[in-house]
Amino acid sequence: MLDLGFGDAGKGATIDHLTRRLEADVVVRHHGGAQAGHNVVLPGGRHHCFSQIGSGSFVRGVRTLLADAFVLHPLALLIESEHLAREGIDDALARLTIDARARVITPYQQAEVHLRELGRGRSGHGTTGVGIDACVRDAAAGHDDCVVAGDLVDPDAVRARLERQQERKRAELAELRDLLTRKHVDLRVERAFGLLDDSTASKRIVEAWNSLRKVEIAPPGQVEQRIAEARQPLFEGAQGVMLDETWGLHPYVSWGDTTPASAHRLLGDRPAYVLGLTRTTTCRHGPGPLPGQDPNLDVLAEPHNSGSGWQGAFRHGALDLVLLRYAAQVVGHLDAVVINHMDQPRGAWPMVVGHRVKGGAVSTWDPGEADDIAGRAELARSLMRAKPEIQRGGPGELRHAVREAVSAEILIEGWGPTWKDRVWRG
Repeated sequence: MLDLGFGDAGKGATIDHLTRRLEADVVVRHHGGAQAGHNVVLPGGRHHCFSQIGSGSFVRGVRTLLADAFVLHPLALLIESEHLAREGIDDALARLTIDARARVITPYQQAEVHLRELGRGRSGHGTTGVGIDACVRDAAAGHDDCVVAGDLVDPDAVRARLERQQERKRAELAELRDLLTRKHVDLRVERAFGLLDDSTASKRIVEAWNSLRKVEIAPPGQVEQRIAEARQPLFEGAQGVMLDETWGLHPYVSWGDTTPASAHRLLGDRPAYVLGLTRTTTCRHGPGPLPGQDPNLDVLAEPHNSGSGWQGAFRHGALDLVLLRYAAQVVGHLDAVVINHMDQPRGAWPMVVGHRVKGGAVSTWDPGEADDIAGRAELARSLMRAKPEIQRGGPGELRHAVREAVSAEILIEGWGPTWKDRVWRG
């Protein structure tokens, strides 16, 4: 299951529904990390925003597997398990298995992400502030101070890595320190550099992480084996295809592959059913293109999305069929699609059927080759200036338009926040 937009298409509610409908026993988080915010609301009102634990966990016995491509935030995971315990799920960590190769976000990497985004000023790229970018970038560069989940069993080794990383980050960010401290006084700047200067921080971090030593850390290959043995595994995607590090609209992207590629790799020869998610509006957090942005849609109920935090303002736009078509091309094949938020807006939905740019109207954008990052950056600039061509229609017209855009039938419609509000059309 993957999001065909910029995120916030109802992944949590859909996984909760599929877990119950298909009697799934395993939810696999195969990419992304702690930046995910997948909300599940139960009919009785209980609610949790799933970040690193699988969104099927309100169903007793369902396990979560965090695969090798997952990016782990240990402190956030402990906080999430505590919140779930207050909601009656006191065994979330006991039902969790983490691949030993999963990369681990450190507080120093999180501080770097905050500082670099502040340094961009009004030209910010947008960030969740979790630290994914720096963690992935450090691992790709091969720094020997990076931490993976398998390291967590050896506190002394982890502390040594953290101390080396802290020293490296201080040196790398020295020029930015001068820039930011000259520009203005900001508590976030002081807090981030204070952490990088704190000689006792690594010891405290290791002590906080020690609670995770009771979580099952699986050697390479074991998560794949668990998937092979599962009766019905569900693969819970993170963020959205339009934020993919390769195919997204640069530089407003996430550091990670948001396509089904890692799920196919983990499944091996086992058949896969690829389910794409959209909603009746196109929305996104923070900066970046949103050609159909419509302030009139901001009145729609979004109890779990706000403009607070690092992500920036939550923006609504008309359902963008051109971008939906682009996402479907990137994915390559969809077996079916889910449309969430069918209960809003009411009346005739606005839909973007074309992007009017210099040279005329465009109804389909070519993603280009995988290495053409410059081309997608140019596309992002074009979309920032594009004017939307809007058509309106009711539920029937919207269903037809979505089916045409993604070349797949509708399997599920969401008409409210809970699993009971899903209508199975397939």
